[in-house]
Amino acid sequence: MDCGNMVTKKEREEIETDILVIYNNLYHVLHGDDIEKGIKDIIRGIVKGQKERLLEKYDLSTILKIAKEILNEEEYAEFETFMSE
Repeated sequence: MDCGNMVTKKEREEIETDILVIYNNLYHVLHGDDIEKGIKDIIRGIVKGQKERLLEKYDLSTILKIAKEILNEEEYAEFETFMSE
């Protein structure tokens, strides 16, 4: 499977896992109405750190191509916006 830049199967699995973890945490920041603002700020800081670590290893276009394959349309839109900030 070509993801733009060549990544191994193991790397792809790591990217997929990172995408899902980042999106799961991002979801709580964006939609967690029952979560206190201070907690949301902490989660947002964690998500930004996860984003930075992922971008240190892989380029954005590769990450987004894989994300588009594993997230639904709404999730992908939110993920893409966050990753492109």
